Amino acid sequence: MLIECLQQRVRDIRVEVKPTSWPTGGFMVDSRFLRVMRDREEVDAFESYYRAAREKIEAPHIAFANLKHETELLPFFRQFGFPYYEGEQLMAGEVLIEAKRLRLLMETWGMFRAENWPEVRRLMGELLFALRRNAHWFYWPVPLHPLSDEEKQKESEKFQQMTKMSLGSEREIELARAADLTDPKELLMQMHHLFYEVCTEPLKLVEIKPSVQLLLSERGRHRQATLSWDMKPVHYLGENEYEHGTYSIEEPVVRAPYGLMYLMDLTEGKETRICAECRNVFDANRSDKIFCSYTCAHRVVVRRSRSRRNAKRKLPRPRRSN
Repeated sequence: MLIECLQQRVRDIRVEVKPTSWPTGGFMVDSRFLRVMRDREEVDAFESYYRAAREKIEAPHIAFANLKHETELLPFFRQFGFPYYEGEQLMAGEVLIEAKRLRLLMETWGMFRAENWPEVRRLMGELLFALRRNAHWFYWPVPLHPLSDEEKQKESEKFQQMTKMSLGSEREIELARAADLTDPKELLMQMHHLFYEVCTEPLKLVEIKPSVQLLLSERGRHRQATLSWDMKPVHYLGENEYEHGTYSIEEPVVRAPYGLMYLMDLTEGKETRICAECRNVFDANRSDKIFCSYTCAHRVVVRRSRSRRNAKRKLPRPRRSN
């Protein structure tokens, strides 16, 4: 049984700066919205996922979890597509925080398997904060919208600092709550909750329906039926009326297909790790593999070799006896 997730291939992504209200209100900031320009061609992200299982290429959910900056969005969505929806534009931080949530879950589960409980509690607290709706404002802050009045500008800067401190305090609260989880059973229950929030909950919002295809052989003798599941990673919010009719209001659930890919990997016994050099997520096909690529492993070997060579140079030379 296969899963299909057809999305439109992206031609370009431009960042549009628009003044919007700060989450707590009161002041305007220059938010960075994504204007996604799509092609008519569709691409199936799960086709790349199944191909990654056969070939040595990076799986889509691994590439998604490694997204950290705006500049990385265009290459990713150009390859795996972006869901088509009718609704408001997304902010760059709203997309990047979805990737960060999946990455934090992968890191937390890796530390949980390794029974590194202090790191598990720290990552749990970080993920619980990242799951908050306004968390992207903390990780990817935006500048204040310029004001003509200097006094108002100074006041707004103070307000931004206070708001950032507020988000920082919320983060500290989640870290403190997770630090109090000392019982392994409590940690396991929290781990279940995090898998549900990151991977399962988005699947409840999107449209997933079965599709049956009937196939015939060349001579028409053998008949075969195949079942697949079609996913549309879009959440339907409702409809609005206008002069000539109604239009749908939707929002994309960008994380849904990649969270499902991660769950499928877990059920198959696949393990994801964090590279010891570049800190990117990668598929670990061997138990002793700690680097994501030959480049990272070679860089570490060269750096250690240079440090040993420099250490030898600093050793005092033995004096010759007359």
